Parts: sequence; structure tokens; C-alpha cells
Amino acid sequence: MEFDFSIFMIPIITAFCYALGYTVKKSEKIDDNWIPTIVFLTGIAIGVLSYFFKVDGFTPSSILMGVLYGGVSGFASVGINQWFKQKNKGR
Repeated sequence: MEFDFSIFMIPIITAFCYALGYTVKKSEKIDDNWIPTIVFLTGIAIGVLSYFFKVDGFTPSSILMGVLYGGVSGFASVGINQWFKQKNKGR
């Protein structure tokens, strides 16, 4: 039975991107409009690097999977943040 590395990387990348987005938001040095782009590109970079170490090199498949998982994770971090904001808006 092969260990599926990607199952664990998606929540890890999402959590990292969420923390990065939160840090950028609190720094107030970067306009908030850039946060989704920053976390998306960071997610892609981390995803591609994680697949580089998984398959021992860059292959078209590893790059594609890294971009997909990293990009989804980066955008998911923004979605999670907005979900919490909307959920707590009525309080």
C-alpha cells in the first residue's frame, strides 16, 4: 500500500497560507487586495516544491499536481477566512 502524500499536504498548505494571509493583513504594509494573489502564488510554490521532494524531481505531472493542490489550498485559505468573517458578522 502506497502512502498518499497529497492527502496531508492540502491541509498543511491551506493552514500555512491562512497564517500568511493573516500576517499580511495585520502588517498593513500591503494592500488587502493583494492577499488572495499572495496566498494563491505561495500555495502554488509550496505545492510544486512538495511534489518535487515527493517524486525526486520536476516532471510535468509533479508540476501540474503541485500547481493544482497548491492553488486550491491557497484559495481555500482565503475562503476559510471569509467564511469565518461572514459567520461572525451577525454577532
